[in-house]
Amino acid sequence: MLEVLEGTGVKSVAIEYCTERRLPRGRTSFSPSSAYTSGKVIEAAAALVATVRRTKPLAHQITNNVVKTQSANVTLALGASPIMAEGAVEQAELAHARGGLLVNFGTLGDLPGMLEAGAHANLRGKPV
Repeated sequence: MLEVLEGTGVKSVAIEYCTERRLPRGRTSFSPSSAYTSGKVIEAAAALVATVRRTKPLAHQITNNVVKTQSANVTLALGASPIMAEGAVEQAELAHARGGLLVNFGTLGDLPGMLEAGAHANLRGKPV
């Protein structure tokens, strides 16, 4: 990871996180089981949408220009508030807001901003 960070202008917090900090990982197995029936998946999805509509989280999205409008519109339709901030200088402050982070690596427009956003979100235990 350090090779990717060299020369990108990413602050030391990203390097420190990537090399020294380890956050606990959740379940990593997604193998099919009886716990994942279609009815349970639908119930869980409905509960998630209800939670999003109730809490109205900020959905921080770093994505390419082709899908920015569509991503923002879907986010609004689900009841969350989208923000499409990409700059590395904005990421530390944005990580304090309630919500999650989506990074679309299809087009690497602002790699330092992406890395900074991911590092700050991980440091605060936010979903990425």
